[in-house]
Amino acid sequence: AALPFRFDVHAMIYSENAPELESKLHKHFNDRRINKVNYRKEFFEAKLEEIKEIVEQLGHTALFHPIPEAKEYRQTLQVIENINKIEIKDTTILDIDTLPSSI
Repeated sequence: AALPFRFDVHAMIYSENAPELESKLHKHFNDRRINKVNYRKEFFEAKLEEIKEIVEQLGHTALFHPIPEAKEYRQTLQVIENINKIEIKDTTILDIDTLPSSI
């Protein structure tokens, strides 16, 4: 409910003790928490390759999806791109060399 887009799976990590793995990952990425006040909000800023590396170092098998569907996110990027095109099209570009010298 607190995410801006539908949830996309980037990886499936197999573990006999998921709570322990989660704790280790949280400790590893603790300095990159998104919410520095409410630690129950478990979001971190990390590249998928970094996560893959630490998961492998911890001895776990994982299936990573480097390019998830992210349909709503990609649609949003397209909307933003279209808005930017409209804004650029509506902007009048003046050639400074053709302006009267009295301006």
